Parts: sequence; structure tokens; C-alpha cells
Amino acid sequence: MKFDVFVESLISKFKPSSGKTVAILPGGFKPPHKGHFNALNYLLDEADTGIVFIGKGVRDGVDADQSKQIWNIYKNYLRKPVEIHIADKTPVVSTYEYADEHPDQNIVVGAGPEDEKRFKYFKDNIEKYPLVKVINIPAMNDRISGTAVRTSICKKDPKAVDCFIPTEHNKGSEQDLLSASDKKKIKDILKL
Repeated sequence: MKFDVFVESLISKFKPSSGKTVAILPGGFKPPHKGHFNALNYLLDEADTGIVFIGKGVRDGVDADQSKQIWNIYKNYLRKPVEIHIADKTPVVSTYEYADEHPDQNIVVGAGPEDEKRFKYFKDNIEKYPLVKVINIPAMNDRISGTAVRTSICKKDPKAVDCFIPTEHNKGSEQDLLSASDKKKIKDILKL
């Protein structure tokens, strides 16, 4: 190893961070459901702010703009400030690009079991990404099926929203976290 490359790798290992930690949750989110909401809240426990990168594709009639509108409602109920973006290419590529553009920032990336390979590059190149931490998110809300949610939406079931919007536990029972007006906005976004 050349001396200058060696010195550069040492410097990057001990490079101070900006102090701020950003949580990144990449995904398709067609539509974002309470499992996604809770996953982001889980990541935000280790961060000051968050970023959601949404896939730009369409799944069973649910598109990225609808997902973004729903996340913009959800973010009002999150514990910390969050930015919502539709990924230029893919949510995973946007995550890597963000890490490359912010090398002095602490970053926690949320990954489900199926995402571990997608973020292996961060782990394999720790000298380049010393401030990036990939966090495996445990299953939330009994692993809600996006396909099942979209099937209910396609059938124009007005109760579809009830099965996937974030809830909270209050005095031993589960209750909607969102206000009635925000719930109606989501129904309107999904044309239910």
C-alpha cells in the first residue's frame, strides 16, 4: 500500500463527524403503511432527523406522488423532522449518493432482512463510510403485506385505510394515531 493511500485511509477512519445523525429509510412505499411508519420511528431513536427515499415506480395503481403525499401526512406524527424525497433512480442508489455527498455526517440506514445485500457495500467499505451504520429493522406490525393493502385499495374498499394507517396503544387498546381529517386526506389521495 502506498504511503499516501495509507495515510488517507487512516485520516478517514478518524475523521470527526458533523455531530448530526440522519436516519435514512429507502423503499417503494406503495403505499407507506404503519410498519414503515414504525420502522422510521425506530431509526429516529438513533438520529436527529430523517430522510425517506421513495421508489418512483407504480405498484397496482399506487404511484410515488401518492406515497409522498401520504408520507407528508405521516411526518407530522413522527418524533423528529423528516424530509420526503422521490428517488431519482432507486431508493438504494439515492442512499449511497447521499452518503457519498455527506461523508462527514453520521448516517443510519434502515434495512429489512431482504435489504441486507443491498447495503453490503457500506459494510465492505467501512474505511470509505466510517460514519454509516446499517441497522436491521425488526419486523413491525406483523409484517404488513403491501400487496394485500394494494388489493384492498384496488377494490376501492373504503376501510382499506383502517388496516394500514399508523396506530398507537392507549389504555390497552389500539387506536388510530392520525386525526380523522388526515385519515380522510389519505382516502382522497388513494381515491377511496
